[in-house]
Amino acid sequence: MHNSGMIYGYARVSTDREIVGVRIEVLTAARSDRQGERTSLGRVDAKANGVKFGRRPILVPHRHKDAYKRVEAGEPRRGVVRSYNVRHATISLLTR
Repeated sequence: MHNSGMIYGYARVSTDREIVGVRIEVLTAARSDRQGERTSLGRVDAKANGVKFGRRPILVPHRHKDAYKRVEAGEPRRGVVRSYNVRHATISLLTR
């Protein structure tokens, strides 16, 4: 009697699909490793070329000082907020 799941008493293994699946996993892992390496090398090169990382400041330093002076001089914060087109929290942080 032939059992389709057994060959000579041993479980039959589907090598085609399993081998393809293993190959895909190995290739995917190798690709992601290379991608990470390329990304880190690109960041190092960019830093060496003077590229700045992170968010840009909402107010550049000279506007930051000007806004602080205006608030300290007694100008309403609402007017300062509108003139620089920033949120009220940005101006409130200047006077802490």
